[in-house]
Amino acid sequence: MNHSRKVFLAVSLLVAIALSLAIYASRDAKANNTAHVKTNLTPNLAANSLPTTIKYQQGSDIGKLYVLLAMSGGSARKAAYSQFTADEKSRIWQLHLTLYRLNSQLTPSQDAIYAEALELARLINYDDLTASIQHTSRVKAVYEKAVATFGLTKARAIFDDLGDALTLTPQGAIQKAGFFTDCGCSTYWNWCGDDTCRSGADGCTTTAHGCGPLWGWPCDGLCKPKIID
Repeated sequence: MNHSRKVFLAVSLLVAIALSLAIYASRDAKANNTAHVKTNLTPNLAANSLPTTIKYQQGSDIGKLYVLLAMSGGSARKAAYSQFTADEKSRIWQLHLTLYRLNSQLTPSQDAIYAEALELARLINYDDLTASIQHTSRVKAVYEKAVATFGLTKARAIFDDLGDALTLTPQGAIQKAGFFTDCGCSTYWNWCGDDTCRSGADGCTTTAHGCGPLWGWPCDGLCKPKIID
């Protein structure tokens, strides 16, 4: 598949999302949230605005920034995200949650989890994450409900895999200069599967954000095999 074809498919996908938003707007029970989404989060669908390479510019359309993340992977995705303003981080998480919400057939209890997660994405202070500690117990409760309701894999996709609500082929992804030494997990949440998040492993550099639910916690370790005494 050539590059122009990939861009065309990406635009088509975003158009479909926009149509879903229009349908969603007719549902009275969700009218207030939809108005917020349409006003603040709907992607700019002009073909010439879609990124053909991964390049961040402050103030870019949130939909474009989400495509940027979707086309990146691994450390490149977090490197791109780290450049966003606090407002962009909050809004891009709201878009991520909304895309999953719109493309799922949900029970009332499932929909309520998305509603709570959206509210938390608006409440978390991405400028000063220490000020967001007050929301920790609530985030934990919502995440645990998501695991019980959707299963661990889907809950992680909703709360941690930012960018994966769109599936795009990575191309021209941002590469961080040199070896990527930033920490990649939160010792508080310890999302490392059978391994453990070891604080400061390999001398990794702690970052103020990018780990845990909604990437609202510092990354202060690396996933490493558990030490067996």
